[in-house]
Amino acid sequence: MTSSDSPHDGGAELAVRPALAAAEEAAYSGAAWLHVDYEPHLESFYAQCGLRPTAAGLMPLSGRRGSS
Repeated sequence: MTSSDSPHDGGAELAVRPALAAAEEAAYSGAAWLHVDYEPHLESFYAQCGLRPTAAGLMPLSGRRGSS
């Protein structure tokens, strides 16, 4: 992605197309949800892609294998 394709400027429309294609492919493959890491400066880009803000909790799973 070049600076002219950045979601921060008029190139946002170019960035939206691959994001929507990825969502379509994920849905076709059976995924029920699409998650993105939230970056406040990309909020308008997320909205253009159809993503909506949610409250969520995360648990890192690395290092948990075999621990009880």
